[in-house]
Amino acid sequence: MSRIRTIKPELFCSESLSRVTVNAERTFIGLFSVADDRGRFRDDARIIYGRLWVTRTEQTPAGVEDDLRQLEAEGLICRYAGCDGKRYLHIVTWDKHQKISHPTASRLSACPEHQASQDCGGCKAKHCSGPSPENFRRPQPQAAEVPSSDQQSLQERADAEPLSAAPAAHPPASGQEMPGHDVSAEALRNSSEELATGSRILDPGSTPNGGGDAAPRTPGRLIAEYKGWFPSAPPRALVDRLGKEIKNLQRDGFTDQHIREGLREFANLPGMGPSLLPSLVHAAANGSAAVPTVAAGTGRHRGWTNPTSDAYDEDL
Repeated sequence: MSRIRTIKPELFCSESLSRVTVNAERTFIGLFSVADDRGRFRDDARIIYGRLWVTRTEQTPAGVEDDLRQLEAEGLICRYAGCDGKRYLHIVTWDKHQKISHPTASRLSACPEHQASQDCGGCKAKHCSGPSPENFRRPQPQAAEVPSSDQQSLQERADAEPLSAAPAAHPPASGQEMPGHDVSAEALRNSSEELATGSRILDPGSTPNGGGDAAPRTPGRLIAEYKGWFPSAPPRALVDRLGKEIKNLQRDGFTDQHIREGLREFANLPGMGPSLLPSLVHAAANGSAAVPTVAAGTGRHRGWTNPTSDAYDEDL
């Protein structure tokens, strides 16, 4: 985030700045606004170009890199490697020219040469000891090197020993327990249970849904039959809702035959919603009509759409 900084009048009379190009001087002045309250910033010419030169076509990221080299040669900036292994820079005379009343803690690593006594944003230490990659990346263990003379003697011994000298591995006899196991090899060979591969969510020895050797029931086959009853495929939304209803019915214990009969009745009722399927399946399972008839004498409710005085035997 850019900040408002102080530019002193004597900056334009600086001898060190007079020895760099005008572009480098502009880059140096721009660093005051992008640097944090400790004068630190990322040492990346591409980022600096995007923050300071993006609207000027005469400058390029390569030109900004040349500006940074000039500023470093004059001692105006210091480019260093932080304790986190990244590249940073800071303005050397920052504390001399910038007075921050309430400085914000820096998130960047401190310069081990000029800012060793300041707080470090990389390792969160009061006094950063400088770049130490071993603190962040543990070295991989290296194989012990064998002297060439020892390698030669080992090779001569390997050539001299016959191949038959190596002990042969013999399988345990029948009924003998294998080391580290409680079950004999013969028992493993005669076991009727096959070792299943793949997912371990379902125990290979557990009983599938429905008991016995029956496979888990899914609505896929019934949905496929339902779709085959029409010359054109039903809407996908309808099929998905029917699949959910069928799955619930299978979970409630209805047989596929009763669900199939309910589906046939549903197919003959165009315009009805899938929520009617449970009633149709229930009727098929009980051998009765889907909608029970009203007992004789009770009648059905009929809403009056245009009542007259005769209907109420009184004036409206």
